[in-house]
Amino acid sequence: MLWIAALAPTPALAQAWTTINATPPASAAYQVTKNDDDIRAGRRSGQLSKAEARALRRENARVGALAVTYSKDGTTDSEAAFSQAAAEATHSLIVAKRTQGMK
Repeated sequence: MLWIAALAPTPALAQAWTTINATPPASAAYQVTKNDDDIRAGRRSGQLSKAEARALRRENARVGALAVTYSKDGTTDSEAAFSQAAAEATHSLIVAKRTQGMK
């Protein structure tokens, strides 16, 4: 009978997994600002051409405008997730273009 109690999970063990807090993702507005900085740095370093930088700025501005539009009347969870995913996708595109431009 004692061995059954030993196999049952204790509350402390069960709670240990719920206390791990993941770092929340950065807001879309922060990511858009960071993307602008990355585009500027890529242009300065010669990794991006003028045309590439212009196209990336245009895409980044579209994502920023989308985030602002969503936030005007309160952002739902799905809207926040979508704008965050769009900002991260734009960041990935910037990184890819910058690494392609490296010689």
